[in-house]
Amino acid sequence: MINFRYIGYGTSFIAEYSGKNNQKKDYLYIFNDNRMKSIFSKKMRWNFFNAQPTLLTFNELKEQIFYTDKVILKEAKRILAFYTSIPKDIKEELGIKSYYDVIDFANDFFDYYREIKINKVDKIENIQNWQEKYFLHFEKIKESFDRLLEKYNYIPSDWIEDLQYYKKDFFGRFNKIIFVDIVEFEKVYRDIIVDLGEKKEVEIALQMEKGSFDEENLKFSETILPETSPSNIFIYQSKDELEESMSLIYLLKEKAKKGEFYSPAPENSEFFNLFPFYFGKSQAVTMNDTKLYAFLNVQLNLLLNMEERLGETYNLLEFEKAFENRAFKEYYSLTEEDIRLIKKISSNFYQYISLDILHSNEVQYLISEDIGFTKKLEKIFKDFSSILKLKSVDELYNYFKNEISLDKFIQKEYGDVFEKFFEIFGIMKENENMSIHKSFKSYFDGNLGIALLKLTIQYMKDIAIASNEKVDSERVIIKNIESALYANETKHLFRDQGRFSKTNFFIDITSDLMPGNIKDNLIFTEKQRKELNLTTKEEKREIKKYRFFQMIFTNRNSVIFTKKNEDKGIDISPFIDELCIKYDLKINSAPIELNKSIEILKKSIPSSVIGNLEFKKGEFSKEESDFKDNRLNIGAYDYDNLVKCPLKFYFQKLAQLIPEKDSEVDYLNKQFLGTMVHKILENIVRDIWKDVLSKGIYEIDREVIVEAINREIKNNRSKILVQMDIYLQEILIPLLSENIEIFFKKLASKYRNINIRRFQGEKDAGKNTPFIQDKIDVYLRGKADLVIESDMGNEIIDYKTGGAQEAQLDYYSIILFGDETKAEKTIFNVIKGDMKAPNKVELTKEGLKENILEFLDNPFYIRNEKKNVCENNGHSCEYIDICGKKRDL
Repeated sequence: MINFRYIGYGTSFIAEYSGKNNQKKDYLYIFNDNRMKSIFSKKMRWNFFNAQPTLLTFNELKEQIFYTDKVILKEAKRILAFYTSIPKDIKEELGIKSYYDVIDFANDFFDYYREIKINKVDKIENIQNWQEKYFLHFEKIKESFDRLLEKYNYIPSDWIEDLQYYKKDFFGRFNKIIFVDIVEFEKVYRDIIVDLGEKKEVEIALQMEKGSFDEENLKFSETILPETSPSNIFIYQSKDELEESMSLIYLLKEKAKKGEFYSPAPENSEFFNLFPFYFGKSQAVTMNDTKLYAFLNVQLNLLLNMEERLGETYNLLEFEKAFENRAFKEYYSLTEEDIRLIKKISSNFYQYISLDILHSNEVQYLISEDIGFTKKLEKIFKDFSSILKLKSVDELYNYFKNEISLDKFIQKEYGDVFEKFFEIFGIMKENENMSIHKSFKSYFDGNLGIALLKLTIQYMKDIAIASNEKVDSERVIIKNIESALYANETKHLFRDQGRFSKTNFFIDITSDLMPGNIKDNLIFTEKQRKELNLTTKEEKREIKKYRFFQMIFTNRNSVIFTKKNEDKGIDISPFIDELCIKYDLKINSAPIELNKSIEILKKSIPSSVIGNLEFKKGEFSKEESDFKDNRLNIGAYDYDNLVKCPLKFYFQKLAQLIPEKDSEVDYLNKQFLGTMVHKILENIVRDIWKDVLSKGIYEIDREVIVEAINREIKNNRSKILVQMDIYLQEILIPLLSENIEIFFKKLASKYRNINIRRFQGEKDAGKNTPFIQDKIDVYLRGKADLVIESDMGNEIIDYKTGGAQEAQLDYYSIILFGDETKAEKTIFNVIKGDMKAPNKVELTKEGLKENILEFLDNPFYIRNEKKNVCENNGHSCEYIDICGKKRDL
């Protein structure tokens, strides 16, 4: 006989079953999980003289009633076996190269066959076109997988819930079997329960309104809310976590509210980081929270970004990110100066870093031969090299034991981290001992050491560890929402229930979490699920809604916080809407709103602490110390910044601030391309200038030009991503070589039979005497790309790969020949292949002097307020975040 016991929302299962009549030796209680089992165990064992029933979780029951002499494959072992079984043609078709390529596919495979086995599905009707190949792959793999299972006497843990392995004699000693708070049963278990009900008393205890559960089919039907709410419900809506956390503090401190705090995702809460005085860290911690886990992930990311085609060479952008990572930074004792130096290397167009690049003359010059920085990077590269050489689990274990200083990862707030960490190697060793195992190399593509490190991290993920952190009673701990039910049950273990708070706070009740994304393996359509009597996505959503209401009704008062922020795509949970409609509830604004909280903060902090908040936009005062030795050297680009935006000139030239590099990959930096092209032409001119002075300007063979280009590309290998190699060979090199060949043809034609007195590239221009002599002496400096002095006169040629700044040629004429009119000026666009003269003089000697004096006379570095100055070709100025312009736009 199967009975159903319905208890009201807000009441307690333990209260229903704590009487002596429910504590008999031949009673078996089955629970959803260990938490409810533990509560029942404590209550029932208080009286030692009463008979003790048997208490099991559903998973423990599974281990008792299903038995096989086969070797059970669990977790990773079953995926390794699956990978081994995939036919070669399917691997090739699906692009499967390693174990990591099949993890999701394997889980879908096991879930699919578990679902059809446990629900006794014989045939799937109405197969969709997109499903045919999916099922065909599964069937073909299963044939191979079944042969492997039979050969080695294996069975995956997912498939053991089958009536052929069912041992019903386990229930022989029990007269009554009680299922507590379990609302869904799969077909195999429904059949077992029905069979038990014919011989024994079976009771299903549910906390819901009668009619919510389909008693005939033993499945949840629909959520029926009681006519009167068992709890007093208050709902608040905020914009973000700051508003939400400040509102909670207000209720706790100003309104003297007390209670327990719950969230569907407590691990995402930032309350502790925002207000650590009021909120403590969640004590539900895993390996993911440890510095060791963070460090290994950074190491793995750097190794995965190694460019094997260049040897042990690593992506520099990823190195920059690693240097900012706290765990990585602490382990290698990286300082702010080290971060500055790695950014300095990056700002000089380097795309890669390696031991050889680090020791190169150019990089050593950039870092001023900093020994400390060099040794730290050498240690990082040494560790990477050790990982790359790993060939087995034993070698990996020894690497962590002997080469990594694990003591640096000790965190007093966490316990048993290293015990759990080294247990992983035992599990991996078990995999090595499997009958089907040959070597880990057969499961992984690429370097085995990287694969083993990745496998270690995968095993670490989500492993629960002990928390040693003691949180004082004054600080709030946010718990998982499911804990609300068990907290209500725990109350009934004590006679004095007045010691417990009568209010529960529920935060983050938003649509993205409640109901959130209902996981589904997407193998079956919703229609097929209904036809096959499988749990549908809509049914899963309904169960989640029921569980939410069950939590809300666990205490006398429930305070719910939700959020709505259209910009961030956050909306109120639809479950809240149902509560509001049913009980005529109102959604109130957060007690503390953000626009008001700023004023509250201002009033609460003394002016002596925050100082003067008045600040004129974009103004930075000049200081004498800005100009070392009362001297200012200015180049052509410096002058351009000085005129357009004096504040940028200060940041770049005087303060020498290294801007943050764009986190997006810059496959071929335009500035670097310009620098490289200049260098190519400089080298060509340097090789021929003596011949030019004696023979005149002549044409250059294409082969000579290509050789010069390839030589410079080779010299800059660490500054060019290998992904650009095809582009260089097929597009850029032919383009540059053709245009440079044409350039020299035009020069040779123009200066035919003309005596050349000077033919010099990258000529340092500038004098030792100051251009302006005052409190600050100003010296003009610059490098003209090509200077030609001949019987025809003077010519200055400026090479460009992008837009031209015509005033630069006037600048060079002034510092080389004393006046803006003393030289012919030409711009050679190397990419377009054209040569043209500026239309007019853009800069005079008097104007140059006047602008510099105006800059010196102003006591401030003024920010240019014109928007177009801050943007160039769709890119914002690199200093826009610190000058305040971005905030003011």
